[in-house]
Amino acid sequence: MSTVASLLAGAAGGMVLGVVGFGWARKRRRSSGDLGSLPAETRHVVDLIRRVHDADAVCVTAQDGDPVFSRAALPPPPELIERTVMLASLALAECREHVVKEDNVIVAFGDGRLGAAALFATPVEADVVRAASADLRRMLAEFALARTSGDVESQEPRPTPEWLTPDTIEGIGGALCEAARRITTHPIAVVTMDSLTHEASVTAVSAGADRRLIRIAIAPDSVVGRACMGGITSAGEGREIFGTRSHNRRQREARGAVFSLSDGSQGIGALVVFNGVEALDPRVSVQVKKLADDAAPIMGRTMDLYAARHRSMTDELTGQPNKRALVQAMRDHATAPCSLLRVNVDQLDDLAPPAATAALRHVARVFRRSLRDYDVPARVGDEDFALFLPDTPFHHAFEVADRVRIAVSEQIFDWAGGEHLLTCSFGVASVPEASATPEGLLEAASLALVYARREGRNRISAAHSRLN
Repeated sequence: MSTVASLLAGAAGGMVLGVVGFGWARKRRRSSGDLGSLPAETRHVVDLIRRVHDADAVCVTAQDGDPVFSRAALPPPPELIERTVMLASLALAECREHVVKEDNVIVAFGDGRLGAAALFATPVEADVVRAASADLRRMLAEFALARTSGDVESQEPRPTPEWLTPDTIEGIGGALCEAARRITTHPIAVVTMDSLTHEASVTAVSAGADRRLIRIAIAPDSVVGRACMGGITSAGEGREIFGTRSHNRRQREARGAVFSLSDGSQGIGALVVFNGVEALDPRVSVQVKKLADDAAPIMGRTMDLYAARHRSMTDELTGQPNKRALVQAMRDHATAPCSLLRVNVDQLDDLAPPAATAALRHVARVFRRSLRDYDVPARVGDEDFALFLPDTPFHHAFEVADRVRIAVSEQIFDWAGGEHLLTCSFGVASVPEASATPEGLLEAASLALVYARREGRNRISAAHSRLN
């Protein structure tokens, strides 16, 4: 693999995750080289950008090379692809940003040597365009920095192992478990550490291991917990291997050799070979360590992609899904019946800004406790929420709205040493009563909310018919 490929592969992560406010903690230094042509490994970079931003296509083009593309599962028409390449080439030549908004949106940026563009086949919000543009700029900036850095170390990245083909965290963990089991003949578990919460849990186990271990939390001070921090290969037994959190009567004692999964200097998890304290041959241990080293960077990139997606779908103030996540959930559950509640906090205008922020978080917690696990509470405006209820007909949705309304009014909001009562107004809309499709529920519920607020506070109004 060329040093050019190393540059492109190493620069990918920091650029993509920076756009969603999630710093790439594992960026490593690569060797410099001529970036005039684009190697095949660049496809991973542009695919990462496309997936993070839900774009229909993303391309990178050079002065003297063919463009590298990532397209969605349903690719856009060829004429849109051609326009995307042309705009990337134009941005490359003019060294500036171009944004074209018609029935579709194309954003492009160039630096004189490379041009990059993202295509959205349907109109998108301005913040999506800004995020994609920032991502393209960061990518080209990383490339430019690599070109001008004369003291960087040469480091060829490992090729992806043939056995490591899944593209989910669970899939990669399962493949790693089975590969390690074939080498050791012992049961295996893979533990990963959430990059947002820094909490570790068992992600996958091999054949022969107790499947009840999956999703068990790992104590930070256990052998496995310490290995997740990076750079540790150790052995342990008893309760300490996972910590007291995972110890119960059904799972008495565990013995195993523990190998860190590290992406660069950053620990992302651990691989556990059960019963390996005494039985693991040193030569086998070396092979397992190589498996872990090969899999960790791929697993790290996948974990960061999921973290980026989570952040791009999450409201920073409340921690709940945002409007983008709500729309996606409605598309994913496009079957009748389903309902949407549009909610406004009545007293928010009466509160000072810090208190209003705390009130929004308070109400968001009440919503989460009052709904089913698969319902989607989302913050869709400065003062507004939307609660999407899959598989819920109109009469049940109205009952849910009333239950949530009462729950909010009964939960005391504490602020600055004082107790406050909050209430909410609701607009209810359902498929098929108010809209033929889930996408139409947001507008119908918003209109119903207007009527509820006109009648006063702490009320519910429903959009009964598509004809009214």
